Amino acid sequence: MKARLCYSVKGIVVIDDKGKVIAKRDLTPEQLDKALRSEKLLSEEKELLNELKGYEIVSEVKKEGIKQEIGCCRKVREKMRVLAKENEIKQRIFDITSLRFKASLTKDKIVVMLATAIGGYEKILNDKVVRLRELVVYAYPGFYEHVGDNKKFVKLLAEGKAKPMGKLEGAHYESDFMELIKQLAYNTYELFELKEKLERLMFKFVKEVMPNTSYLIGEKLAAKLLEEAGSLEKLAKMPSSTIQVIGAEKALFMHLLGKGKSPKHGIIFLSDYIQRTPERKKGKVARILALKISKAAKLDYFDEGKVFKGEEIKKELEEALKKV
Repeated sequence: MKARLCYSVKGIVVIDDKGKVIAKRDLTPEQLDKALRSEKLLSEEKELLNELKGYEIVSEVKKEGIKQEIGCCRKVREKMRVLAKENEIKQRIFDITSLRFKASLTKDKIVVMLATAIGGYEKILNDKVVRLRELVVYAYPGFYEHVGDNKKFVKLLAEGKAKPMGKLEGAHYESDFMELIKQLAYNTYELFELKEKLERLMFKFVKEVMPNTSYLIGEKLAAKLLEEAGSLEKLAKMPSSTIQVIGAEKALFMHLLGKGKSPKHGIIFLSDYIQRTPERKKGKVARILALKISKAAKLDYFDEGKVFKGEEIKKELEEALKKV
């Protein structure tokens, strides 16, 4: 005789061909969430199935219950309604949704969010610095070029320490206009400080989530790769050839259309290993680096960052690069 294993908002339910409930087991929201996520049967599920002698269980793996709402046919759904009151159903749905919502915010996703936010702030800051340069170029000719650093430029401007360079004489601006420029520069400097605080926080999370990858290529580049991939799981499951060209999707697309050369590398170009390599060898170095990044990312993901072999992988990388 056949029976169907289903999952209600209260737990496990087994129903025979006639729609009769022949066995059930209540689960906590945590147990039910785990049962629906796992491809393997929980101990509670196995115990229930062991009690059912003489039945052929249909669809016990995995899982036609709440994954496709309650039950897999109208008869099953109707039975699920009988097993719990309306307020119980609502509360269970809220409990399970809350569990999944909390569980979905993993540290790698925090890194992705921080990296995206920092990238946005960098664009804003670049625009603000350009605007400030345009505002003071006549008052302090040559000053920005002399300073060179954006953050230092706005700091000196906010402190009223900007001045024309060399024998150049600046135009006279009205005092209230200069005060406004100082205020704009101060606000921009505060945004620089905020961005750096976000970066420090992001680097902290990167070291925790990707200890091997961040040791190999640095926290900043590891975070950029993670941002482009979307999650550590996706990055770990990517082939090294894909990691090699992450960030160069446009160039790769144009190549596939026959309108350009195949890109040798994407954002891993920012790595010191590639930066200090002669142009003719950059492609080979990028392939080797991507291979080691793939190895480190897999270790970070599948061992949940608990196994550190960063030094070993880095040594392997440097030995391989000596042969290029």
